[in-house]
Amino acid sequence: MPASETPSARGEAAADDPHDPVYSAHFFGRAGWLLRRIFRLEVEGLERIDRDRPGVLVINHNSGLWGLLDICAVYYAWHHLQAAPGPLSSMGERLVAQAPLLGGLFRRAGIYHGTPASLESVARRGHWVLVSPGGNVDMGRPIWRRNRVRFQKPFWIKGRRYFRDQLWYLQPVLDCGMPLYPVAISGTHEMTPILWESPRLYRWLGLKKLRGDEFWGGYPITINHLLNLAIFLATPLRSSLLAWIVFLLANTYFDPMLSYPLILPRVRIRIGEPIPELGYSSATTHMGREAALRATHQRLEAAVNSMLVDLDRKRWWSRLLGRGRPPSSSPGPEPIPATPDRGPPGDAPAP
Repeated sequence: MPASETPSARGEAAADDPHDPVYSAHFFGRAGWLLRRIFRLEVEGLERIDRDRPGVLVINHNSGLWGLLDICAVYYAWHHLQAAPGPLSSMGERLVAQAPLLGGLFRRAGIYHGTPASLESVARRGHWVLVSPGGNVDMGRPIWRRNRVRFQKPFWIKGRRYFRDQLWYLQPVLDCGMPLYPVAISGTHEMTPILWESPRLYRWLGLKKLRGDEFWGGYPITINHLLNLAIFLATPLRSSLLAWIVFLLANTYFDPMLSYPLILPRVRIRIGEPIPELGYSSATTHMGREAALRATHQRLEAAVNSMLVDLDRKRWWSRLLGRGRPPSSSPGPEPIPATPDRGPPGDAPAP
């Protein structure tokens, strides 16, 4: 069989690939009612996608401690708000892709451990790819940085935190000649507003060893901490030493205590124009490749930041406070409000 006729070349799953696009559509379609009715999902820019040429959607994690909502919203929009979408695979954190019990379901839905090898593997099979370069670090930035993405990962030298740009996904993407689409997700960061991020607390509380150097950029202090403290102080338990110990441990190490949703905001997704290809050949030097990757990375960050600011200006409280710059003079087409599910891939009429 010629190479052009192999399952990989036709975009079909390889025999050992657990990803099932139809299952993925149904898996994330179950969140449709929640996204449409509770979060009033709006999507802009689907018409910018060239469906004949698989590419990479580069998204921000803009959801406080609710990162899965971002992924669900993009998958739902991909499978249920456009006609005949191609298979979409996502590069995720190792803890998600390899989670006990749920890891198999996530992999079947198309979520893989994000490595250059896994990205290139799904790209060679003709899949679209969803990448969040910042991961948990981007997700955990404070609310006042909601419109400034952090496509980076931390590293530590003598107890001090530094950040390095995440370029790992760009090399296989450019080698495969895939277009890069910046995608901004706005609104979900308000569900659990993070007020402050402390690298020192992250180390002192032992979370750096428990969760790894790259899990969070620092310990997130949320509004939930203040609310929990106010409720605790209003109860008779405040006079008990044991109650104080349990309270502090729960609010430090039990994530639901600091991440339960307080606000149910409108979620907006905007897909931008593809980033122009910088282009280099096999003759390009190592330094030339590094410069091309970094320039592409910076363009993606700038594009997502710009879209986040524009989307943020649509909020009534943002307009009231006069935050951010005015929306661009060419805001693009009207957003598509999420509509009821239109069935599995290939069965949906054009929006």
